[in-house]
Amino acid sequence: MHEDAWDLRGLEGAIRRQWRVVALAVAAGLALASAALLVMPVSYSATALLYFDPSPRGALEDGRPGAGEGARVDSAVDLMASEPVLASAARALGLAGEQAPDWLGSRVKVQREGPTYLVSVRANAPSPIEAASYANAVANSFIHEEVAAKIDGVLADVAALRAQVTVAGEAVRAAQQALGWRSGFEERQAVAVAQSHYRMLLDRLTRLEAEAFLQVPSARIAAAASPPVAPSSPKVGLTLALAGGLAMIFGLLLAFARERITPGFVDAEEAGRRLGLEPILTIPRQKLQRGRDGELWLTPADQLAQAPLAEFPEAVRRLRISVDQALQRKSVAHRGAVVMVSSATGGEGKTTLALALARSYGLAGHSVLLIDCDLRNPSIHRYLGLEPSRGLLEYLAEPAEPRQLKAIMAEDDVSGVRIALGGLGAQDATDELVAGSEFARLIAAAVQSFEFVIIDSPPLGSVVDGLHLARLADVVTFVMRYRSVPRNAAAQALAALARTRREQSELVGVLNLGPAPIGSKAYRAATYMPKLSPSLRQASHWH
Repeated sequence: MHEDAWDLRGLEGAIRRQWRVVALAVAAGLALASAALLVMPVSYSATALLYFDPSPRGALEDGRPGAGEGARVDSAVDLMASEPVLASAARALGLAGEQAPDWLGSRVKVQREGPTYLVSVRANAPSPIEAASYANAVANSFIHEEVAAKIDGVLADVAALRAQVTVAGEAVRAAQQALGWRSGFEERQAVAVAQSHYRMLLDRLTRLEAEAFLQVPSARIAAAASPPVAPSSPKVGLTLALAGGLAMIFGLLLAFARERITPGFVDAEEAGRRLGLEPILTIPRQKLQRGRDGELWLTPADQLAQAPLAEFPEAVRRLRISVDQALQRKSVAHRGAVVMVSSATGGEGKTTLALALARSYGLAGHSVLLIDCDLRNPSIHRYLGLEPSRGLLEYLAEPAEPRQLKAIMAEDDVSGVRIALGGLGAQDATDELVAGSEFARLIAAAVQSFEFVIIDSPPLGSVVDGLHLARLADVVTFVMRYRSVPRNAAAQALAALARTRREQSELVGVLNLGPAPIGSKAYRAATYMPKLSPSLRQASHWH
């Protein structure tokens, strides 16, 4: 787009014009996300919380130096995810096979909750009951394995201490035997020391044997896992929200890209800023109406009489008001006003619009002459279902008596507009014909006989004839097809018009085949007419 395309007003206009693209992108994104959610496996997550007491617990730990509290908690986290604990949990769950611990470990995650003494055991499973049972089994297995490990450690120490007691007892007996041989002070002191050491070891052995099966775990379950109500994944709401947001961003980017690559004008406001042309009216695209039998009913130009409340006739009436205002600004009386309908390129809808404008004036009670001046490609006769043998081309190529003008004239039975048909189409250049004296006399006679003379000219960008015709016009209606006509082509055509048209003539811009206003409702043609005549059904050429 042009240099003003990315201001806020331009962005708002781009979104308004491309809302269907954005909506389609969002709908596609949500549809893909929904399809993905349908095939994704459902997973439930349950969490058991354990409180870990890092202080020494149990007889063996009395007085022994150990690691810091944080390190002890972290060590407990590693032990909870160890293979012995997972194997014990797998046995408790009834999971068989050598791979059961690894399988369970892939579904359980153990972690410390920040700097606290809480450790979470989170398990994922296809069902909520399984998730809770996995988490609780791992937590309980850790406590069981820790207590068992402590008992085994104490029993091992008991066995070692018994051996020391036995050795100490032998030392006492040996010292007593030595005392029997000698009863000196040293022998009595040796017996006392041996007996004291023996009693100390025996007391400790007795205490350890008493405490061996009274070990307590360093952790306790603070909150057992319960079956979750909702699945943890996939998160439907979050997934759809993210998919919708990303799809909307993609849709906006796509909409802005489409605006950038569009060759033509996307709204009347842009065309006015780019071309410096005011006013510019928008003629909405109007679909052809079809009857129940599938036959074509109404072309847009036919709707002026048969469906006057539809969007296209309403837009043409607005165009007629703009033309009238332009004539008033130049103090041009209605009688003899010449209105040229032109465009930069072909296929922009100027012929349909010329016929519709002529019919609008005719239906309002004005006398109107519509002249098909596109001598190389005349087409108005196709709207009327006619096949002329002569037309304006033949009349200008071989000047005849003015009364022979009747041979190239037709009357529109819809509006009473008189129409000068173009002919069979020229194979040679025709600019000399429209720039000649014979055509000038024809226009001079027409302005004396009709209130409005409407000229359907050839495209300005490809045929020079329109520049000659512009010299005769009081108002030039410049038609630009929505999103179609290249911006540079429209600007060049207007520049050529500015050099050739009369100074007192006026320009009225039309953005043709634009989108209908949001929320508008077009009336069906069938509301106004049950069926058209065969001649009107043939008039289906719509640029």
